[in-house]
Amino acid sequence: MSQKVIVHARDNSTGKPQITGASGGRYALGSVLVINCSDDDEWEISEGGLHEVNANGVPDELIPSSALPGEFQAGCMVGSLDGGQTFFSVGTCLRMRILGGTKVEGNQVDLTLYCWDSDYENNEGRITATVSSEVDCPSS
Repeated sequence: MSQKVIVHARDNSTGKPQITGASGGRYALGSVLVINCSDDDEWEISEGGLHEVNANGVPDELIPSSALPGEFQAGCMVGSLDGGQTFFSVGTCLRMRILGGTKVEGNQVDLTLYCWDSDYENNEGRITATVSSEVDCPSS
């Protein structure tokens, strides 16, 4: 079963003083997390100029965060399994096995999604992510 998660460029920006991610659901350790965003779904990011970009972010424009670990493309969608302590790149398509995170219930972790940016105030728009999980990887 999949769910639609709306990630706002401003409200869910990593550039806010206190970041708040969009809730992507609760998943079991060991399951395979699948996140997809349409290439045509875009938000506006003003990082070195105004850019309308999809969840892959601004090509060739890596930006660090002053308060958070990591360096990703400006405006890319990122995820966290530990409440925003560490991040991984999502982009328009992600498939990964959940190996760790902050356990919230048994062997479950919460997924949160964000817009990676250094200045949330000049962001506009939102991108919808379709999130699902599989118990195991399909055989090849």
